[in-house]
Amino acid sequence: MRNILFVAILGVLFLGCRREDIREFELVIDDLSQERKAQVQSALSRFAGIDKSSYVFDFDKKTLFLKYDSMQLAKENIRQALEEKGLKVKRD
Repeated sequence: MRNILFVAILGVLFLGCRREDIREFELVIDDLSQERKAQVQSALSRFAGIDKSSYVFDFDKKTLFLKYDSMQLAKENIRQALEEKGLKVKRD
């Protein structure tokens, strides 16, 4: 009986743990252009928590849409990585 209770408690604990939290993020990058696209991709390539296939670049609106796992990184990490490459990211 004691073993069954122990296994049940462990099951609840493991099932209740979140492993990922996928969120959407739209950034406004003042100097975004086709020429700087590779620079943006390079800046974000080090993050495993970003879904690289989700990138949507809109050069007319100067925006980048992406999906990321907030359990692995925060919006601020993304902004800082772009700013470190010399890109001008607007704040909320």
